[in-house]
Amino acid sequence: MPAWALNAFALYHAKALYEGQRGAQERYGQEKRVINLTRSSYTGQQRYGTILWSGDTEASWSTLRKQIAAGLNFCTSGLPYWTTDIGAFFVKSGNQWFWKGDYPDGSKDLGYRE
Repeated sequence: MPAWALNAFALYHAKALYEGQRGAQERYGQEKRVINLTRSSYTGQQRYGTILWSGDTEASWSTLRKQIAAGLNFCTSGLPYWTTDIGAFFVKSGNQWFWKGDYPDGSKDLGYRE
């Protein structure tokens, strides 16, 4: 398959960030590791110091269960650095599109705090 037919934007984005950071470090005589927290991934981008983030999740036990399975599957694919919002982002339940959590009182709910 020709390179132009691949959706490798995430790979080239990570490469550009990595090379830019390394170039700046060389100019100023610093030696630090480059870390890039991103939502998108592509095969081989672990060489550029990327950590994939699963994105904003809803506060429910079923979502946490799915996130654990997703993280394990992702790491077995050869990209070892993966993270999630364990406490979740979408907390309340209700009519708004972003209210998908199981805790109507949000962070005031003792179940959510646990």
